[in-house]
Amino acid sequence: MRRLLYIICAVFIAQSCETPIDPKLPENGSDVVVYSFYRPDSRIQMDVFNAIPILDVNSFQRLENLEVRLNVNGDFQEVLLEENGSYISSILPEEGDTYSFELMSEDGLVSASSYIPESVEILNATLSRELVDINIGEYGYPAEVTFQDPAGVSNYYSLEVFVEECSVGCSNQTIEGELNEVLIEDLDVDTGGTTDVIIGGGPEAIDGFRYLYFEDDSFDGEVFTFNFYIIPTILNFDRSDDVKVRFVLKSLTKEYFDYLVTSDYQLTLEEEGSLSEPVQISTNINNGMGVFAGYNYNVYSLQP
Repeated sequence: MRRLLYIICAVFIAQSCETPIDPKLPENGSDVVVYSFYRPDSRIQMDVFNAIPILDVNSFQRLENLEVRLNVNGDFQEVLLEENGSYISSILPEEGDTYSFELMSEDGLVSASSYIPESVEILNATLSRELVDINIGEYGYPAEVTFQDPAGVSNYYSLEVFVEECSVGCSNQTIEGELNEVLIEDLDVDTGGTTDVIIGGGPEAIDGFRYLYFEDDSFDGEVFTFNFYIIPTILNFDRSDDVKVRFVLKSLTKEYFDYLVTSDYQLTLEEEGSLSEPVQISTNINNGMGVFAGYNYNVYSLQP
């Protein structure tokens, strides 16, 4: 099966706090690829591309002059404004609301729907300044995050760590700073002697993972604590101790979570040099590919 590569604009990744992704899909159906990860208090941005054969990178292009209609809770809201090849809303999305879009392409109507889940508060986070040996040749600062999982509903999470240099002052409780790699010794993490939760990591970068993702099927409604390590890449107390460390707990929709799981699995197969069939990366785009997904987040800051 021929592989397709569709490209996410570097500016889009650099200007947002979205989880880094490796968007590769088998050829399948429409050539329209849509990417949009949206959260409260930030305008919805949709990037629309054509899917291209991996050996034909010169044909990559954004799809312009489209009429992208945005609905909120099933009611028409507006036609998104086109700005530098992206389609952007004038409204700020809100927690609990459902958003959907429709656009016409050469292959017909392309659409998707998602919502913004409830934000889950980090109750406590700790970080040690002592660098410890994790495995042979790998070192990290021990860290811990605790939160209360909402009961009676399936919840999906990812955790990211940002580091901001504070020598000229630091910002408030926002997602600022550089994304720092993290690592855990065992992806099957003991949650207290009774259950295990599988935590995925990835994509890998240098010495660790850029984020950790997991679901609550084994700790529904419980206070959940897990331990991990922050790799001394951006955060390095030997170089500077005037920093702010931000733990960002993202509450994901299932379509966002499924996308992370399948894209991470595909990347793992590539790194292992597997000759297996390419993984079909999960998509919620009707008559297209990509992902249109809402998420929420909570930030816990430390200045250790």
